[in-house]
Amino acid sequence: MNDNENKTASGNQNIIADFEDWHAEAFRDLNYEWLEEFFEVEPYDKIVLSGPRKHIINQGGSVLVALDGLSRSVFALC
Repeated sequence: MNDNENKTASGNQNIIADFEDWHAEAFRDLNYEWLEEFFEVEPYDKIVLSGPRKHIINQGGSVLVALDGLSRSVFALC
């Protein structure tokens, strides 16, 4: 097992992976969900979430994806 993998209590393997363009929809949907629940989606949020590679990664930020084999979680470090 390498540094970006670990096992959950249920034995599933967690993997932290770099953002791939096919993660963009899940990244957008997850962020919209928590923004709508706790705040509101602002026009700038829509711009950033429509292009995470352009607006986060290419600006020096990182988007990482946590995969556990059963579900997917996406989070960003900007």
